[in-house]
Amino acid sequence: MNKLLLSVLIAPTLFAAAPAINSVQNPASNILSGLPNYGIAEGSLFILYGTDLGPTSLVQAGIPLPTILPATNGVQVKITQKGIVYNAPILYVLNTQVAAVMPSNVPAGSTATIQVIYNGVAGNSFPTSVVVSNFGISTANQSGGGRAVVTDASYNVMTPTTQRFQARPTRCGVLVWGQRITTLAMQRKVLSRQSTS
Repeated sequence: MNKLLLSVLIAPTLFAAAPAINSVQNPASNILSGLPNYGIAEGSLFILYGTDLGPTSLVQAGIPLPTILPATNGVQVKITQKGIVYNAPILYVLNTQVAAVMPSNVPAGSTATIQVIYNGVAGNSFPTSVVVSNFGISTANQSGGGRAVVTDASYNVMTPTTQRFQARPTRCGVLVWGQRITTLAMQRKVLSRQSTS
């Protein structure tokens, strides 16, 4: 009886499907790897799409963001570049997608590989480009294509047919919504230059 119980407990781990990453994308622009302007910026959010990446039900992280979710036998996202392994903080996990943050200390300028480990089973290593900055514009249909999300200073959504957009004075500001234009290090350099000018 004990051997049967032990085999029932161990068997799911032995036969668990390996996580398989099919793409790594900026959640705003959804530009695919290999296309112009592709790249995941240091410190930015990215989405992994694939199969068997995590549990079938959505699991969301709390603050501070963990590097394994859920805590027991959960999902880990490992980024390897030039032999150094970085653990990515995770926002949420699901069977078909994982949202994580590219650690700011992963150097830009070369290819890194991303790997998901779920229930102790390591998946494929998927290549991605790490860049200093890559602004992705959010779109209304959340696909990366179509109309951009633009609001006025009061956060009212603007479209080409709205009264607010057509009657807008030429020097009034609008907000174009998106994701990750610069890294923290780049922001500090800009601020330090401004303070010394």
